[in-house]
Amino acid sequence: MRKFKAGQTYKTRNGSIARIYATDGIQGYEIHGAIQNEKKFWDATTWNLEGGYNGIKDSAWDLMPEIEYWYMLVYIHHTVKKECSLLFNSDEERQEWIDKSSTFKIVKTFEVEKP
Repeated sequence: MRKFKAGQTYKTRNGSIARIYATDGIQGYEIHGAIQNEKKFWDATTWNLEGGYNGIKDSAWDLMPEIEYWYMLVYIHHTVKKECSLLFNSDEERQEWIDKSSTFKIVKTFEVEKP
């Protein structure tokens, strides 16, 4: 699975916005798109498949993939009196479970970055 997809918008290492138009360019310059500059104009550019900007190592214009998380919840089950855990795809799902399960004692909640 590719990190970056055509038609998507990403942030660069320096926080600028980048649009991806295509991901089938020549080796080393596979990703084509544009970066919004400080004047809010769009500058066309390329990146490699890993999001590296124009062949420059550790550039401020490197693409940064969206970080995805699992949302964990650890609780004490009121019947079996044991610690249990749940995994959710969103913080909203986790919060909904907490709101509906007031009889369980929540031990902790935390996020884990997806590989």
